Amino acid sequence: MENNSNIKWSLIWSNLWIVGIIYFVTYVAENHFLNTQYSAWIWGMVLIFFGVYYYWKLRLIHFLILGFVLGLGGWHYEAVEHMNTIFSPITLIIHLVILFITLFTTMPKINKAVKLEVHARKLFRLAAQQVLDVSNGFTKRPYSGGKTDADKNEILGLARYLCGKEILMYDAGPDMVTYAFSMNTSPLVDSQMNKVSYVSFDEDGNISVHISETDYKQYKNKLSFDQLCGSFVNMFKQFLEYYKDGNEDRIITEIKSF
Repeated sequence: MENNSNIKWSLIWSNLWIVGIIYFVTYVAENHFLNTQYSAWIWGMVLIFFGVYYYWKLRLIHFLILGFVLGLGGWHYEAVEHMNTIFSPITLIIHLVILFITLFTTMPKINKAVKLEVHARKLFRLAAQQVLDVSNGFTKRPYSGGKTDADKNEILGLARYLCGKEILMYDAGPDMVTYAFSMNTSPLVDSQMNKVSYVSFDEDGNISVHISETDYKQYKNKLSFDQLCGSFVNMFKQFLEYYKDGNEDRIITEIKSF
């Protein structure tokens, strides 16, 4: 059962810092022993790649903008320092100003998108722990998960709590409260919830589950769709019980354990 929770490997934004350390060591060593700066150009390509990759994955334009400004900034510096081009220290300063503005305007949204993605992966791992059957796979139909005895205020309260912890996003309509999460397209950019996974509660407490195909395909095993959806129902019912009893911290503990 434990292997059912395995999620396919995915490039993580935090890996950028690891690559940055490798780049710094390589750059210093290359400059000292070979007196060349080729690694700086490679690093610029890596930054642009990260921006393009995460934009393609989460559909958040902030990644693309920051990746290009950072990557081109590295090339800009090398052109100013080691090449005879139209670029100068003045153009480099202008680029740095643009970089600081870009960081200030994009990083809050990027940080939130990354946290939502990481927590979504944990939710999917947690849900998969209760799935025993791997005999059938994905289906696009929504799953009806019975009812909860929690009222709308409790459902909405849990939604606000989980959103505040950047576990998921939610939508509260007059007749429906929906918890949205995804390992792919960010809920931050999919307000219509066409590409994300979600669990919905109507005004009578009826529960409906939708797992997106792209999220489902992140599992290494073809899990039973009904069992997976049922597991999400049970998981959020349990979260509601924790919330009603004032044990919200236990929700975070269980999620972070994955």
